[in-house]
Amino acid sequence: MASSASIKHPKIIIVDGHPLNPGDLSWESLEKLGKVSVYEHSTHEEILERAQEAEIILANKTVFDAEILKELPHLRCICVTATGFNNIDIISAKKHDILVCNVAGYGTDAVAQHVFALL
Repeated sequence: MASSASIKHPKIIIVDGHPLNPGDLSWESLEKLGKVSVYEHSTHEEILERAQEAEIILANKTVFDAEILKELPHLRCICVTATGFNNIDIISAKKHDILVCNVAGYGTDAVAQHVFALL
């Protein structure tokens, strides 16, 4: 179990930050929540190296299969920065007590605006 110190300042890894932030946004608000490391893209092999101590991972398109999840002993949460979570092995995550969440309401306003613009 994570110590109270790490819960207050968890290690947060963003494994594929480029789709979410191609360079025009700041990660500053996220950095207030913990120690953040941002990688634009991560291969399957790089995830194991980069996320070894991660407690929270933010991912967009990176695949987290059973093989990777079993090798990340500190991981407690994967936040998918999109609406789906088909890139996460949910059964394996549950087996390892890893919470998986995604973005609720992603693009709702933009989709509605686009529909009315097309009308």
